[in-house]
Amino acid sequence: MIFILRNSSKSARIAGRMQEEVLSLEETKTKKPPVIVLLICVGVLLCAAVAGLLIWEKLRPQPVLQPTTVQTTAQTTTVETTIFVDVTPPVITGAADKQAVVGETVAYRSGVTATDIEDGEVAVQVDASAVDATKAGTYPVRYWAEDSAGNRTEVTAQVTFIAEEAEEKDAVKKDYQYYAKKVYSSIIKKGMSEKEKIKAIWKWCRYKISYSATGAEGDWKQVACTGFTKRKGDCYTYFATSKALLELAEVPTKDVVKIKKEGRSDHYWLLVKHNGSWYHFDSCPRRGANGKTFCLYTDQQMLEFSETHEDCFDFDLRLYPRTPGEIADKYLIKFYPELFPEDPTEPTTEVTQPPTTAPETTPPEETTVPTPTPLEETTPL
Repeated sequence: MIFILRNSSKSARIAGRMQEEVLSLEETKTKKPPVIVLLICVGVLLCAAVAGLLIWEKLRPQPVLQPTTVQTTAQTTTVETTIFVDVTPPVITGAADKQAVVGETVAYRSGVTATDIEDGEVAVQVDASAVDATKAGTYPVRYWAEDSAGNRTEVTAQVTFIAEEAEEKDAVKKDYQYYAKKVYSSIIKKGMSEKEKIKAIWKWCRYKISYSATGAEGDWKQVACTGFTKRKGDCYTYFATSKALLELAEVPTKDVVKIKKEGRSDHYWLLVKHNGSWYHFDSCPRRGANGKTFCLYTDQQMLEFSETHEDCFDFDLRLYPRTPGEIADKYLIKFYPELFPEDPTEPTTEVTQPPTTAPETTPPEETTVPTPTPLEETTPL
């Protein structure tokens, strides 16, 4: 009896504890989570959203600009924008090889220009730091030019300094034809036409000889010899070297001399015969030429340039054969005044025929034609 009571009491206690645990579990299920937990969850979600946006900005395709189309009920208009990019560098001309005697000053910039398609003429920079003018030898000279878009061009020429004593001794032993043949063989190729030979000779004399204000005198053959060896001189040197090379090309020439006047310099150039006609040939550098070569030029072309450049080609038309093409009257009248009347504005044909009707003052009874005015009073001289 006592045993049964004890077991019943123990069972009751166990059942009470189980009932308490069940009640505690149900309270836990129905209990709301604390606020702090909710805030943490919201923060995590926001961070995840921001990170997702950043990743999307990096990974998404970049927009491509396309022509904008504005459409209305009436018409469609397309607006397009074209951007031009300058990628063409300037062009340097005149940077040729030079030759001088040891100790001489060389004008490296002389005749060297640079032109750009956008900027026009641009400055040319020269680097002659590698040159030693006190020692015989060949040295490089760098030329470069840059336009406003940053496009750059660079070319390299050579300057050769030779010992004066050796040059003079060599020149005594050989004549102008020896030097002319060396140059001729280097610039004239087999199969060249006569016109190509003439232009090749002009190009060599123009760019291989440097202009020097020191006047050359004496026989043209000796001057040509000096020009081929020293590679410098005035217009007479260009004239002489050109003549020597044209002689080897079997091109007939005639010497042309500017009309001598007090207070102005002399000038010499050539007439060359090509395809049965005469043309002017001048390889001497000329200020203001602006691309003109003066190779196979006509009288009209030479006189037009001379008129605006201090009469640099002022030659007597009567002394030389004519070139093809017409010559303007304003140039002819200087040498052929007999071809032009003193008053060219007054017609010369009006006095050759009498009037066909009588003047208003003529009496009606007269039927004869009035006597014309005497010729000596109305005919231009």
